[in-house]
Amino acid sequence: MILGILELVCTVGLIVPAAFHWQPRLTILAATLLAVESLVFVGAHVKYREITPMILSGVLGLLMAFIAYGRVVLKPIF
Repeated sequence: MILGILELVCTVGLIVPAAFHWQPRLTILAATLLAVESLVFVGAHVKYREITPMILSGVLGLLMAFIAYGRVVLKPIF
């Protein structure tokens, strides 16, 4: 349940700060937290040998890592 709440808060954190130009660093933090959470999920799926969810979690983790990288390096929103 805690991970679900974290995901919801981070999802809002991806959109709202950048859209309103209010505390844009929260977008970076949210994307980073979601990328780390995806790594945890990949580990859990590897443990139980679940191939499809493992791939999905990995792709979403890479996407979140790219968003964090893009907001820090490619097009900073500070």
